[in-house]
Parts: sequence; C-alpha cells; structure tokens
Amino acid sequence: MEQMQESVAQYFSENPAATMSDLTAKFGTPDEIAKSFLEEADPVVLGKSLRYGRRIFGAVLAVIALLAVVFSIIFFVDYLENEGYRRGHYVETVGEIPATTLN
Repeated sequence: MEQMQESVAQYFSENPAATMSDLTAKFGTPDEIAKSFLEEADPVVLGKSLRYGRRIFGAVLAVIALLAVVFSIIFFVDYLENEGYRRGHYVETVGEIPATTLN
C-alpha cells in the first residue's frame, strides 16, 4: 500500500496536471487495485485483520445490547412508579399538624 502511495506521489510530481482518467490509465481502477492488493496480501495477515474487526464489531454490539437492557429496566421502573400520574389519579396524604401555642 505504501508503495502504491509513493508511486502515485511520484507520478503527480512528474505530471502535476494529471487527471483522474490519467491515474486510471496508469494505475488501474480502484476495484482493480483492491483486487490486486488482496491477491498479493498474506492470507494470515488478512485473517487476523478480519478476526480483529469481528471482535470489535461484537464488542460494540454487546455494549449496545447492554445499554438497551439498562435503559429498558430504567424506563420500566419509572413506568411502575408513576402509574397513578398517567391515569390522572394522585393521592395526597395529609398528616396532622402539631398544635402550637399562640401568644
């Protein structure tokens, strides 16, 4: 990959007015470049990269699932605690006021 970057940089230094079609003619289309890169790459390295990516995806998915469960529990508890308010029913408890002496 670094070699490709160096080749493109060298091509631009020699041909500063190069267009995208010039680059495609010289180096190939992006799909062709990706295909040749995958053909030349070491399968062990690619396998490790894919496993690492899957682990990260799995970890992110697990965190999202955990957050969904936590928020569901929080909203359910809030729902149960405020059931009377939703139905327009609120019971106010009035206690006895202690007698005081007025002077």
